[in-house]
Amino acid sequence: MGKSNLRRILSSISLLLSLNMALAETFVAVDKPAKIFDEPNVKGYVTLNTKNQEVTPSPGMVFKSLENSNGWHLVEYSPGLRGYISDQRLGTPTHLPKAGVYKVSNKAGATIKVSSDGNAWTAEINGHSYRGTVNGNIVVFMTPDNQQAYSLVDFGDGPIAICYDNDCTGFF
Repeated sequence: MGKSNLRRILSSISLLLSLNMALAETFVAVDKPAKIFDEPNVKGYVTLNTKNQEVTPSPGMVFKSLENSNGWHLVEYSPGLRGYISDQRLGTPTHLPKAGVYKVSNKAGATIKVSSDGNAWTAEINGHSYRGTVNGNIVVFMTPDNQQAYSLVDFGDGPIAICYDNDCTGFF
């Protein structure tokens, strides 16, 4: 196999991986108190954390949706942890939040400063900076190792900022 063919193959593989990652980045927003389930069925088991407590996302939380079928989304609610959430607990944020300073709803006393310059979003909190991306009207801020750190959504009653550190969520 010549260098030209090898480059073409590697280029195609790289393109496919990029497309796959772009397509996989679909986020859903919780707009009602919810529970995560082990199976896509409310009669199934509610997912429990290591303290034997139910995993209960609050309104404003945002999760990466891995698949959507029969009224259920398979979501990654914490890095490497997956479960199902009913479509009935999800909503569509009404408009894109604006830059500003917001209270973090699940982290007592914390505020986050959000700025945007076109499509470039940044969040600053406690001396740390996170890059943000927009998915619909959902803004997700990621750590340098590409883990979800914060999100910002607005269902019409003002922006809701959420922290995804396990000390704030209690998800595992």
